[in-house]
Amino acid sequence: MAVKEAEALTQKNATLQQQLIKENETYYSDLLVYIRTKTFFRDELKTEELLLEVLQDILEAQKNGVSAADYFGNSPKETADQIIEQIPFNFKNVLTTFLYAFLAYAAFSILPNLIFPETAFDAGVFLLSGIYYFFLATILIWGIGQTIYRTIPKVIEITVFLVFILLSSAPFVLKSVLHFETPLTFSLDGTLGILLILFIAAIVIYKASHEPLFATFIPIIFVSALLGVLYRLELTQHYLVSGSGKITASIIMIISVLVSVYLTHRLSKNDSR
Repeated sequence: MAVKEAEALTQKNATLQQQLIKENETYYSDLLVYIRTKTFFRDELKTEELLLEVLQDILEAQKNGVSAADYFGNSPKETADQIIEQIPFNFKNVLTTFLYAFLAYAAFSILPNLIFPETAFDAGVFLLSGIYYFFLATILIWGIGQTIYRTIPKVIEITVFLVFILLSSAPFVLKSVLHFETPLTFSLDGTLGILLILFIAAIVIYKASHEPLFATFIPIIFVSALLGVLYRLELTQHYLVSGSGKITASIIMIISVLVSVYLTHRLSKNDSR
């Protein structure tokens, strides 16, 4: 219930932000990003309640011709830190966020891995990669918060970006280059593979009907599930393994990825308003 309430407040916040003038919008956007990235392990509902209170105060001051900087002072970081101190830690939120993030990771990666029947699925590597990417994303969120109210030299920004890209490729290198495997590797051809594909697709589609984030993965999920089933049916398998079939499948898959990336970008853009 708290998650739904927090989402409702987030949506209300995004709607009210549209009423801010440019100067106040810049002030509040920096404060909002800083607080959200710094309260990852704290109570999400309390965070959104306080952010909404700040926004409503800024809007009220704006009506009276007072800027956000004049109302809260020219040290927004101190204001933000005082707000953060009021928010209690809540590790249940962290667990919930991890489960949502892991399901999103599963939606994005597991079905594409199940497309080809001859490719064995390593559940151990999949689980370890999901946990690894969650902690990597946590570090990224923390790093974004560190850059809000301080000037970072361009050289350091580029270096950090390259290091992050390198770290992001670690699971791929372990699996594809170093051929790292776990005992949880098994084949998913035939009927078993089809049933698992349909089961995972059904879960993600169900979540997509309730969560906008998962809806952005629908193109990839649909195309991956469809190709995974078709590759396991004798009627269509012969065409898909041919040269023209591979090209067709690749083009369709690339289009689905681009559509999902576009939808994710639109969602994040709307959330940041």
